[in-house]
Amino acid sequence: IIDLGIPGLSMLIILTSITAIGYFSKTYLLAPFFVYLEKIVTKLPLAKIVYTSLQDLFWAFMGDEQKFDTPVLVVLNKQSQLKKMGFITQTDMSNFGLEEEVAVYFPHSYNFSGNLFIVPKENVILLKNVNASDAMKFIVSGGVTSVEKKADIVRNENAENGEI
Repeated sequence: IIDLGIPGLSMLIILTSITAIGYFSKTYLLAPFFVYLEKIVTKLPLAKIVYTSLQDLFWAFMGDEQKFDTPVLVVLNKQSQLKKMGFITQTDMSNFGLEEEVAVYFPHSYNFSGNLFIVPKENVILLKNVNASDAMKFIVSGGVTSVEKKADIVRNENAENGEI
């Protein structure tokens, strides 16, 4: 480190320089490259489908309009009462001719991928007072992570009233 006579000044100059170089590189060098790369990828038929689907999934997790904000418990088998936790991603499935159904995303444990099920509203149990990030941690950890507060379970009354 260069001795400039003032303790810590050289370290401050180095950190400021690294930050400025990083900002400049990201803004003026890498951003145009990634825009160009995205244009190429979106012109390839199969790559476009995979890329845009993954992009939508990541934006659903981290974007401004997060989609995984309604944790639910879905009855998969009424006879055995088999249930699975997930997140409602679409409440209106009428574009598919499924007026009485909702889209529920089920993340896989220890993985970023998951399954999307279309289920009857009557099989969906809203988990009130459960933080969406706590529910995601619980599901992704395979149920190992504990949730501090007790959930208020709202059974099918909301589904029957069309409030889901």
